[in-house]
Amino acid sequence: MKKKIIGLLIIIIILGSSIVGFKTYEDYQSTDNYRFFKEFNVKVNSNVTYVNNADVFNKERAIFLIGANDELSKKIIPLFTNVIDKYEIINFYYFNIDEEKSKFEVIDDKLNKVKDGSEGYYQILEKLDAILKERIIKEQDKEYKTLEKEIVTPFVITIENQNILNYYEVNEKIDLNNNEERLKLVDIYSDLIVELID
Repeated sequence: MKKKIIGLLIIIIILGSSIVGFKTYEDYQSTDNYRFFKEFNVKVNSNVTYVNNADVFNKERAIFLIGANDELSKKIIPLFTNVIDKYEIINFYYFNIDEEKSKFEVIDDKLNKVKDGSEGYYQILEKLDAILKERIIKEQDKEYKTLEKEIVTPFVITIENQNILNYYEVNEKIDLNNNEERLKLVDIYSDLIVELID
């Protein structure tokens, strides 16, 4: 009889642990950290907070990463998150511009805006206006001015006392197969973070 009771208790404990574990994983799947993991296949020790407007610029201190689902972001963001983890940053903010930015098409040799950017996207462009270049659409050896600014991703901004402290826009020509260039980029991210936390 004792063996049956002990066996039953063990089964109850195992089932209880499984339910708690499942609930915990289910909770994790609803977090921004999980969403970030699904986008970039990288886990971070800090909390990622997704943003969709310029409220992040009202923070006393913040690290703000703007990215996209492009190849460059997918290669560089893991380098950035390694630096974030190295300095044990508690939280950083992330904005994915893929669905937020305006879209343009060239039709009959004329540039047409086919989708307006989101309100939050334009708020962020306004905050970064002084440091961004004009967005140019290139097609068939021709350049078309959009009359909007462009965020080249990934783009990292540090914010202190509600002001832009520093930023870094990745050069699209970076060669990530070159170890020296990778290390240089890691140093740049480290310098940005050290400047903010010192």
